[in-house]
Amino acid sequence: MERRRYMAFLVLSIMMLAFTWACGGGETTPEGGNASPAATPAASTTAPVASTPAAGGDTNAAKAAISKEDAQKLFLGRCKACHSEDGKGNKAIAPEVPDFTSAPWHDKKQDKELYDSIANGKGSGKGTMPKWNGLLKPEEMQGLVEYVRSLKK
Repeated sequence: MERRRYMAFLVLSIMMLAFTWACGGGETTPEGGNASPAATPAASTTAPVASTPAAGGDTNAAKAAISKEDAQKLFLGRCKACHSEDGKGNKAIAPEVPDFTSAPWHDKKQDKELYDSIANGKGSGKGTMPKWNGLLKPEEMQGLVEYVRSLKK
């Protein structure tokens, strides 16, 4: 009976660690904040949000957005756990996650709102969208906005 209890505890502990890792918890940045498990040193520079077109800044910054291929890689590396590979969302992990393939959802959202959700996070409780500002460059976040827009059916 004791061995069975130990095994159950071990399995639950491993599952919790895997879930925490998949959702971006556990690691910390040099500044003391939480980092994504996929965060890289190159992605940990901070730039003002106002420098992006989505935030109302210079429209020439749109040229600085990363390529669609790089944005897709970033999405698959950092967003897939909650938003799923196809963008429809993983409701088991994040119950309030939107369906990025939904045309009506896109019609209700402005690019600035999408950028702000990526940069500053969104929600609370289970499935909270993490804050990526400081972990991603503005052009990476703008690239993610454009990639999410490309998922519209």
